[in-house]
Amino acid sequence: MNDNNLKGWYFPIFCTLIIMFAAFETAIWKNLFETLPTPMIWLAALVYVSITRPPVEVLLLIYTTSFFLQTMTVMPVGYLILLETSIFIGVKALKSRIYWEGRSYFVFLQILAIPWFHIGHISLSYMFDEHPIQRFLILSWLGEILSFIVLSPIVFWLFTSILPLKDSQLDDAGVVTHG
Repeated sequence: MNDNNLKGWYFPIFCTLIIMFAAFETAIWKNLFETLPTPMIWLAALVYVSITRPPVEVLLLIYTTSFFLQTMTVMPVGYLILLETSIFIGVKALKSRIYWEGRSYFVFLQILAIPWFHIGHISLSYMFDEHPIQRFLILSWLGEILSFIVLSPIVFWLFTSILPLKDSQLDDAGVVTHG
């Protein structure tokens, strides 16, 4: 990273951002925008870190934030960790096959991650819950995608200010390096 970036502070900053975005989306968003679906920016932070950081760091982020996120949902923490880990694995798998630099790639992965999260949650519910999820809110999922697309320039700017992609390259391990 460049000297004027936040160097080693990205991890606590992204942990804090994920928790703050989730808190905003669960408490304040519904009061401000009532019926407008949330853009799942907390998940976008996870997707962005999955693009830019090595697997150990991303898994540490997943485990660290999951214990805070569980207080904001009725979803069991095991489901949350499993879903976040599956999204991380999906992002790494796609990045190893398809990668281009820029906001469009980040938005592309987030557009895939939102329905993956919901479909995975429904699947886990049917496999393990005594009373599985009965309502499939597909239009709400589309609303989440559209609201994220609208906010994506701001979100991408914020994330790249903390952990930039500019002038980056993929090394042999598939990690974005700067230089």
